[in-house]
Amino acid sequence: MVTDQITNTIYFSDQLEIECPQVFEAISTLQEKGLPIRFFSGARSMWARDYMPIQVAPDKFVAFKYLPDYLLNPKYRDTLTENAADIARGIVGGEAEVIETDIIVDGGNVIKCDNAVIMVDKVVQANPHYSTSKLLAELTRLFGCEVFLIPWDEEEGIYGHADGVLRYIGSRELLYAKYPDNRYMKKVRHVLEQHFPNSHSIWMPGTAAKCREKDQWSYINYIRTRDYILLPALSPKADCKEDKAVLRQFELRFPDYPKENIIPVYALPALKKDGGLHCCSWNIFQPE
Repeated sequence: MVTDQITNTIYFSDQLEIECPQVFEAISTLQEKGLPIRFFSGARSMWARDYMPIQVAPDKFVAFKYLPDYLLNPKYRDTLTENAADIARGIVGGEAEVIETDIIVDGGNVIKCDNAVIMVDKVVQANPHYSTSKLLAELTRLFGCEVFLIPWDEEEGIYGHADGVLRYIGSRELLYAKYPDNRYMKKVRHVLEQHFPNSHSIWMPGTAAKCREKDQWSYINYIRTRDYILLPALSPKADCKEDKAVLRQFELRFPDYPKENIIPVYALPALKKDGGLHCCSWNIFQPE
């Protein structure tokens, strides 16, 4: 499995400039500074994570069907990117195979671990044309590893994306979001603790601002590559108490990264559109 820490290039849709110009400006500035950032065209929205194929090996991608229930309303149909497999083929050329499947999956609901994938169990509801056992068997075949399902917190949101709940650090170790519902998080941990015995949670300073509480989950929605971590920030200069506290935690949690390579990126404009920094991106490994 190609985990985040193996990837070396970050892609964004050019729709980001139209839909979220502040985030686009921040990302473009990093590109100008030499970070491995690219933009692609042909998509209908900025949420690249959800529709772009999943890289399961250096030379293999799986393009799931992008048809989320929250976009089935006719007024949202023109935001559906249904040609993501072709976009990916244009990027990777003949260097990799892009396999298409009729299974409906949002990429934001796929947490890739070394030998496993973690998903919110909303994926079962999204694929009524499969029995649960057949769906899990097919996902296991496509990913080439075991799949663990965590419960969907329907009260928290309609999306059911695992990248708003937890991320994989490495060596069977997980990092959990500062999540508003402790009971829900206990259920998630109960499912995963046997398989991922080491876990940590992002914490907030006791004097954190009430106005930012609802957005604190977004810190888990970071972008990680082999060389860089782009860390969401809730303040334009990443100088609010929460931003500073989380940056320090990431510096301690990821000691293999030079401090200057853990870079805060103002993400609040994306959050106001119900997504995060990771949601906007598609990071992959490409031969150098």
